[in-house]
Amino acid sequence: MTAADEKGWHKDDISYIVKADDSLSGIKSVEYTVFDGKRKIVSGQTVELDASGEGRITIPATEQFNGIDLMLSVKATDYAGLKTEVKGDSFKFSMDSQSPDVSIEPEAGKNRKYFNDDVRIKTSVADSISGVVSAKYQIVTDDQSVSDDEGAWNELDESGIINVSAEAYLDKKTDVYVKAVDEAGNVTVADLTASGSQPFYIHKAAPAITVTYGTPEQRIHSASAV
Repeated sequence: MTAADEKGWHKDDISYIVKADDSLSGIKSVEYTVFDGKRKIVSGQTVELDASGEGRITIPATEQFNGIDLMLSVKATDYAGLKTEVKGDSFKFSMDSQSPDVSIEPEAGKNRKYFNDDVRIKTSVADSISGVVSAKYQIVTDDQSVSDDEGAWNELDESGIINVSAEAYLDKKTDVYVKAVDEAGNVTVADLTASGSQPFYIHKAAPAITVTYGTPEQRIHSASAV
C-alpha cells in the first residue's frame, strides 16, 4: 500500500499488491470492493493476476473518494467455488486529493493599484476535507520570483491579515503570495492575481505642479529671452 501521512490521509493514488494461490483447483478470480461501512463505493472490480498469481489494485485519487473513511475488501474464488475474503483495519484509508482554497486581496478593494500608506491584505485559507495544517505568506517585489526556500515564508496568524509596510516597500511593485498545506500534504500557492486583484505600488510623494502666468506664447517668449 502506498504511504499515507502520519494521520492516515492519502493525496495520491493508493496501490495494493495482491497475491492469490490455490494449489489444487487454482484461482478462478480475484475481486475487490471499496466501501464506507454502509455502502459500496466500488464493487466487484476484477484484479488481473500475472503468471505468479500476483496483481495490483489501484484506487485513484478522485473526488468520489475524498473525505470518506473507506475500507478495502479483496475476495479470491477458486475453481471449486470456495472463497476467501480479506478486509479489516489494516485496509482502511482516507483520501484528500483536493488542494486548499486560498483567497487574497487588499482590504481597500481588488481594483486598486496605487496606495499612499501601509496596505492591509486580507486572506482566507480553508480545506473542507482533511483541514489546513500550515498557512504562510511571502511578499515579493519588482517582478521577483517567489522563493521555494521555507525560510522566506512567514507564518500567517489567525486574523489572516498581512500588513505591507509603506516604509519597507515604498515605490516598489509589490505582490503577496500565500501558501497553504492541508493534512494530506496538498499544497496551494496563490498570489493577488489568483483572486482577481493585482500587484500594487505604495507611493507617498505628492505630485509636482507648476503654474505660470500668461499665455503659452508669452511663456515661450519669456523662456527664450532668459
